[in-house]
Amino acid sequence: MSWHETETDILAMTRLTQSCAPAIAVGTARLWPGFVWHRDLLCLGLVWVILSGSAALGADPTDAPPCPRHLFVLGRSKNANLVVYDARTAGSALDLSRPVEAYWLLGGENGEREELNFVERQYAFGFDVAPGSEPDTYTMRFRANPMRPVAIRLVGGCPVAVAPIGGKDGVLERIFVKTVGLGVPRIESVELFGEDLASGEPLYERLAPERPRPSQGPSTIAHGSGLK
Repeated sequence: MSWHETETDILAMTRLTQSCAPAIAVGTARLWPGFVWHRDLLCLGLVWVILSGSAALGADPTDAPPCPRHLFVLGRSKNANLVVYDARTAGSALDLSRPVEAYWLLGGENGEREELNFVERQYAFGFDVAPGSEPDTYTMRFRANPMRPVAIRLVGGCPVAVAPIGGKDGVLERIFVKTVGLGVPRIESVELFGEDLASGEPLYERLAPERPRPSQGPSTIAHGSGLK
């Protein structure tokens, strides 16, 4: 609230106090003869209650916190670049043709946007999306790990990614991939961060991928041609 708005409210309260004070004095004298009232303070308190109630009634009931900027983000220990996964909407529903998109933010959250290249889309950070079992829901599967599906749906009017985190259904907010080694790095751990879908409490899970057999190459999420 600005100083001008505050000053205007004070002047309005003062005028109301001056106009209602005589009526307050007469009314209280009739109800409690002999009781001494400070009419100005009493009237000022009444006006304050009235103005406060008016402000509450004037509040827009449709006001609500904005939806999160992203569905979730994926970061790596390699550098500060982020892979961002966003929901695409058409009006108040998820976009039927392309409900989720992914792209880079180079250098972090406020970095420059850059599209994923072919290898990144097809392997490292790519995903497939299919309609879910309920209306306006979708099942998203990472191509790097299709065994852990993510449900895309609307909660409170906002698109969210729902996945198991630490044994509970949670809203997935961030994935962090830690890699080790020089030259051809390998994944040491994948950490999931989110909040409980029911209670809103923070959720966390750390996954340690199985070591690949000698015949298998390193995971493309940590390595691969052209990854930033």
